[in-house]
Amino acid sequence: MEDLEFIQNKLRQKIRESEEYRKFSLSNRKQSRIKMLYKQEEYITGELIKTCLNKYSVNRKKQFAQKGKFYSTLLETLNKGEYKFSKEKPGYIVNPYHGKARLILDSSVKKRKKQKKVEKGYEHKLVISLLSLKLTQNLNKEEQKPSRQKVIKDLINYLQNNKDSNLIIIRGDFKNYTLNIPRKRLLKILEKRETPEHILKLINSYLEEGNKFSSFIKRGNVEKFFKNVGLKEELEKDTDFKGFLNLDGLFPGTPISNILGQIFLLDFDKKMKEIVGKNGFFVRYFDDFILIKSFKNNFTDSSIQKEKREIEEKIYDFIATHYQITPDKVKNIIEIEKSSLFLPKQTKEEKIYFLGYSLKITNKRIKISIRYKTLKKFVYKYLYEHNYSNFKSKTLSKVSCLLGTPYLNIFDIQKVTDITVQRYLRGKLFYLYNWMRSFIYINDKRLLDEIYTNIILPDLYLFFKRYGNNTTIELKQIKPYYRLTVIHRICRKKINDCRGNDIFFINQQIHKIFINLKEIENKIEVN
Repeated sequence: MEDLEFIQNKLRQKIRESEEYRKFSLSNRKQSRIKMLYKQEEYITGELIKTCLNKYSVNRKKQFAQKGKFYSTLLETLNKGEYKFSKEKPGYIVNPYHGKARLILDSSVKKRKKQKKVEKGYEHKLVISLLSLKLTQNLNKEEQKPSRQKVIKDLINYLQNNKDSNLIIIRGDFKNYTLNIPRKRLLKILEKRETPEHILKLINSYLEEGNKFSSFIKRGNVEKFFKNVGLKEELEKDTDFKGFLNLDGLFPGTPISNILGQIFLLDFDKKMKEIVGKNGFFVRYFDDFILIKSFKNNFTDSSIQKEKREIEEKIYDFIATHYQITPDKVKNIIEIEKSSLFLPKQTKEEKIYFLGYSLKITNKRIKISIRYKTLKKFVYKYLYEHNYSNFKSKTLSKVSCLLGTPYLNIFDIQKVTDITVQRYLRGKLFYLYNWMRSFIYINDKRLLDEIYTNIILPDLYLFFKRYGNNTTIELKQIKPYYRLTVIHRICRKKINDCRGNDIFFINQQIHKIFINLKEIENKIEVN
């Protein structure tokens, strides 16, 4: 019951956040996502009621008797480890801003017409959530994945406190993070951690079930075929096909995969912390990691280079042992993107890229900025995804329904346009606040001013040049609120205060700017 209530509270929190985003979202996918969350919450709530039959009257008990019996059977099946996961259809999620695709299990239930299949889909999600929660509960506080904000804050603090030290800096990532995790090795680690037997059975069932596609492909001896025709190496590198075959690895993008990946690499984290020692720094966030080792000033150049090579060799040796692969296959698992030195006596600037941040270290200060790839994604989303012409057509149709007529007269159109413009500008401002919230630790004010001058202001000027006559809003009224340095100061103050929900705080700030929106909406509803 406690686990179910915990999941229900998490889901309700997600619904509240989605409702806030929905007010400003221009994406159809985000608009429809909240409907799915509501159905999940309704399903879980129903099941919670069924487990509390003793609290209800006789009539109430009869009403839920049949479903209550089903649900108690489900829980009993889970506790015995005998639950059978339904086969899921594999699919892809493509990131349009980076051109990357990843393989996922499609747990969507929208296209399933029969109610039984729909309920089975929500049951499947509930079981995955329960299983992920039980795995997380087996981790102590130090083993749990830290938040992105904490990772960046700890890294910056370390660099600022050690900018007078000599540093070996190694930045790397795991290729195809979850797909390359060997299942047998993972299950042995779970057994060693004394994971309950019924949890092990459920994980094994989840991994072995695979997908519909693999059940057909496995009929042939695929590995032997590719080996005999001289393409074994290509097969091992093809993570998409490897995922379809379900020969090994975990499907990315699921709660179970994320927590299992964290557990599998706990020994790696422990080993890296041993390498850097007490005066060093190591952190891993999913597949990205950074390792920094401090060394004495009396080291010669040759000894420093030797130390750096030894650290890299230790990383590769551990991966070969941990993944139980040959040394020549290690670089298919892990990649050291950058291995560098920071020497305070040198005037050369050293750059570190980590989790979207760009850290430029000199012997005087650390300049904290944003890396190019992240900026490119921002420009695409701000200028292309938040497009007024798309937003206008959606809003006009919604407001015309509110007025009770498919046709709008000139007077109505004026008021509707005013609302549409305000909602559109609020949506862009909401995106700016949320984007800036992800980079509260930057101190590169020049970059923020350049974004404001060259991206945000031209977009606002062109918008008002075309649509300014159709709204009571003036550019001079809202222009200061779009300045990123102002938004950055507000978001940073909020994080430092650590009070309440960031999303609700952002919403409050935006409502202060567009305070007359509610009055206009009320007038339309009255009419």
